[in-house]
Amino acid sequence: MNYTSKVLELPKVKQFHNKNQFVISYEKYVVFQSYDSLIARYDYSTGEVEVYEDWDYSNTTRKHFYLFLSDCGFEVNQAKNKRLWVIRQLKVGRLIKCYN
Repeated sequence: MNYTSKVLELPKVKQFHNKNQFVISYEKYVVFQSYDSLIARYDYSTGEVEVYEDWDYSNTTRKHFYLFLSDCGFEVNQAKNKRLWVIRQLKVGRLIKCYN
């Protein structure tokens, strides 16, 4: 038998401002995870951010989500009401909503 081996790059996982918040880098993506919930995924190649349902779960999750967006180049910190800023960005399609 002939097997071809392929080396896969393992994801790089870092804590993100809190022991239960993680940023996972792999391939062309950076994923923000809070506890066991996927919050957002940033695509390096397109600059798009997919936002998942639990982004608004708690004040702490939102706070770290805003930091993640800022690290991805979004100007969320300029907004007076950051939660409303995210909702507007989801409505106009600047952030991609990945839930019902």
